[in-house]
Amino acid sequence: MYFERILGSAVSSLSQVIFEKASVGDRVARAIIDRLADELVGMAVALVRRLKLGHLDPEIVLAGGVFKAEDATFFSRLEAWAAQ
Repeated sequence: MYFERILGSAVSSLSQVIFEKASVGDRVARAIIDRLADELVGMAVALVRRLKLGHLDPEIVLAGGVFKAEDATFFSRLEAWAAQ
């Protein structure tokens, strides 16, 4: 993107490619998805703490194109953090 070798419009399709590759056993793609899940959880936890909402047990809503993926491991990783 920085060198304009990848069009901005093509970036949105890259997550689908990563999820597809992970589904057939690509370890690098799986590591990217695991990292994504961990980062999303980290952001949600940080927001809850900064807004001092932890005592309210807020419901977290998942929104965005990445959540269209049908990757059980990805969602299990998110749910595991939520259960803590």
